[in-house]
Amino acid sequence: MKKILSVLLILCLTALCLCSCGKSEEAKAVEEKINGIGEITLDKLEILEEAEKQYAFLSGEDKGDVKNYEKLQQARKDYDALKEFADKTAELEEKLGKVFTEYGISYSEIEEQYKELEGIRNSEENKNNEAYKFFDELKTKMDAFDTEAEKAKASAVSYLKGFYELKKDKEIEIKELGCIAQTSDDTTYYLFAISFTEDGAEKKVYASARFANAPSVQSMLSYAENFYADAPASEKTDALICGNIVLDLEAVKTEAAK
Repeated sequence: MKKILSVLLILCLTALCLCSCGKSEEAKAVEEKINGIGEITLDKLEILEEAEKQYAFLSGEDKGDVKNYEKLQQARKDYDALKEFADKTAELEEKLGKVFTEYGISYSEIEEQYKELEGIRNSEENKNNEAYKFFDELKTKMDAFDTEAEKAKASAVSYLKGFYELKKDKEIEIKELGCIAQTSDDTTYYLFAISFTEDGAEKKVYASARFANAPSVQSMLSYAENFYADAPASEKTDALICGNIVLDLEAVKTEAAK
């Protein structure tokens, strides 16, 4: 009987200890805060930081009682990844917006950066994530720029046809072709620059005239004084040769030679 009483006493004391070691209200509040974060979006930073702050102020014992702390860690990881993606997308969109107005922006680099972001957007973990949906706006703008490049190609063909006609008595080989687009009064114009050899001598010229769509060879010739000069190439010429609209030089040359 005494042994039974002793066992019961031990069990009671153990139960009391367990009760006294229950989860604190502070720890419970942190768990609730973490559960309240939900799906990560860019507007969840405030509640995420609040949960991290509350957890940081817990005692060591209370921190051990927060059973969903890993969920908080994952939320921070997901938010940081989303924020970095959003920042890079915004930077790329801003750069793309300057292609029409500023020299020296490499569209090839824009394409490379876009493909990198597109890979992140289309990854298994993100392709169905609505938080990344804003990237689709950049895709629309990239598609529009590709359409613009086709228009630039048509103008570039006319540009080279006029140049070939102007230099028909010379031995000409086009080495590089650059193009930049500029928008004025809702019309897009194209400026061109080329590096070439003329009877074995290396030269560079640029078009100070502006050409929209695909002007005729005759109109190109009438503006010849605007896009041809023997003066040393300027920084603008070099910037244009590294132009913002990527053109397939061989395709343009083939068309222009017809």
